[in-house]
Amino acid sequence: MPAGGANNCNNRFMDKRIYLAIYHYDQALQFTKDEMRPTHRDFTRQLHDNGILLATGSTQSFGYFGSLTIMRADSAEQVRELLADDPYITSGFVKELKVLEWRPVVGEVVSESKSTN
Repeated sequence: MPAGGANNCNNRFMDKRIYLAIYHYDQALQFTKDEMRPTHRDFTRQLHDNGILLATGSTQSFGYFGSLTIMRADSAEQVRELLADDPYITSGFVKELKVLEWRPVVGEVVSESKSTN
């Protein structure tokens, strides 16, 4: 995991921006997914346990083969750095990674101070 990665304490990430990391999987490598899944899930659980990852899951609908991960970070580049050691990425199973800043105004991930802005 890169320096500043998932080994940091939860509090460091509580006031960060929220990003959506969208994985587009390489369907030609689908046969490798089951083998990689346990280490991928360990990786994402570590990010979650450290307050970085808010939620993650597959997006297998409308012909899109991938997943969506919601994370706290300072920048899109930091999201890419945090995800760089994900087994799905290091194996080449992720064909494309798109990172978008997300600014929710209502919901579970909005602090009270931000929801009034």
